[in-house]
Amino acid sequence: MLNVLEHIRGDALALRQVHRILRPGGVVVIEVSAGPKLYDVYDELLMHHRRYRLPSLARTLRGAASRSPGRRTSGP
Repeated sequence: MLNVLEHIRGDALALRQVHRILRPGGVVVIEVSAGPKLYDVYDELLMHHRRYRLPSLARTLRGAASRSPGRRTSGP
């Protein structure tokens, strides 16, 4: 899911659906816009509902899955 989740108003529900259809042992790669303080008019034009911080995204993922997500960032 590359740059998709921030466009979905109900991100937790979307992640539960991803978890539901994922095969046992399957992997989901998620890339999202980061830095909530950077949210601006450009995000609104792109129809983003939010930007994420790693801890809040990890909490949302834990709520959708039965196990803790792996964490890795590609930026600051």
